[in-house]
Amino acid sequence: SKDYFVACLPYQIGVISGIFEEDDILKEKEKPTMSLDKFLYEYCGVFVGSNGESYYPYSLTNPSRVLENAELSQPKKSKSEYIIVHDVAVSSATDSDNACTHVIKLKPRSNGTYYKEDVYMKTHNGLSLPKQMEFLRKLYHLKFPNAIKIVVDMRGNGEPLPSLFYTPWEYKNPNTGEVIEYPPLVLDNDEQGKHIKNAIPILRGITASNSSNNTMYTYLKTCFENGTLKLLQASSEVDERYKNGNISKEEYQCFIQTDMLISELSNIKQDRTDKGNIVYERIIKRQKRDRATSLAYGLSIVLEKEEENIANLSQDTYDENSNY
Repeated sequence: SKDYFVACLPYQIGVISGIFEEDDILKEKEKPTMSLDKFLYEYCGVFVGSNGESYYPYSLTNPSRVLENAELSQPKKSKSEYIIVHDVAVSSATDSDNACTHVIKLKPRSNGTYYKEDVYMKTHNGLSLPKQMEFLRKLYHLKFPNAIKIVVDMRGNGEPLPSLFYTPWEYKNPNTGEVIEYPPLVLDNDEQGKHIKNAIPILRGITASNSSNNTMYTYLKTCFENGTLKLLQASSEVDERYKNGNISKEEYQCFIQTDMLISELSNIKQDRTDKGNIVYERIIKRQKRDRATSLAYGLSIVLEKEEENIANLSQDTYDENSNY
């Protein structure tokens, strides 16, 4: 209508006019579910994900939010494969990085690629490396035994983590008291480690570089563009289900974590250094990207599998044609 217009104004205008109390706004900012860019667009009129600099704008990522249910464990009799991916952080300091874990469910396509469903996400702050190992052991052995790879960030604080898996691990069932011993887990490129008795070479260590980052971030964008990556719906879509007791708090947290993932992605921009190297920077420097990085790590392993599958399909086609 020519008689109306819409303006997005910062919260300070509401404070001045007596609509808001500034203390209430600042309390909202301090909530654990409030990311910096979410606060900026809800209260400051700054829309990072709609910024032309964003490599993953909302218009790209929001259409992928189609999953109605999180998975806290794989369904009974599930035949699906999963990839567990973990970005390491140990500090409990204010504004420090979070350790972030994704579980990606793979659904094969006829062309050798996969639909990738991010069905589980959890973050920890200040968790020690032994506790992170325990968490990943439980996630694999007890909840997602169909996982084919556990991807671990080995930069900095993450370097010692894989070694903690190299011995058998005991789990005591709290209901029955039964103790079960699980075998060592070793890195898939550790030839000596593979000789450890009963060892399972399921760990993959990731050490990011500019080159690998470019591959990971561009493939992540491709997955959004071709619709093969599927994420959980916005938490606002499942609020009523949570309030009515239809989903648990842990399930609901997976939706909230996905909200924060979208915020982190929207804050990433592609840039070039003075030497012409492609880098991926944060538009708002203070905002973390633990969830985005962890997801990119996991998808890089999916890309490996897809390339291998496609090569095998091509070889099969060649073999069939050579018989004529």
